[in-house]
Amino acid sequence: MLLALLAMKPGPAVAFHSIIGSLRPVPLKNTSDGVVSYSSSHFDGAASEVVVLSDHWRAGQSAGDPRSEADLAGAHRHRVAAASTARAGAP
Repeated sequence: MLLALLAMKPGPAVAFHSIIGSLRPVPLKNTSDGVVSYSSSHFDGAASEVVVLSDHWRAGQSAGDPRSEADLAGAHRHRVAAASTARAGAP
């Protein structure tokens, strides 16, 4: 089942953002949040990707990199704006 989920790709009209935790500033190919490696976290086609100083359990919380919280909020605003634009253009 996990392989089937990994094989699923978002449609070309679906914008998605990626916020990846890293325990230390090392080359991306060598980084990890302590549970998931960067190579497993990275998704081609993301509208944006940011790597923040955070472990797996605190990603997006103030205990990690403060940018992660701001990036989550920014991605949410982008999603809401895109949905509003799509609704405005609907018949």
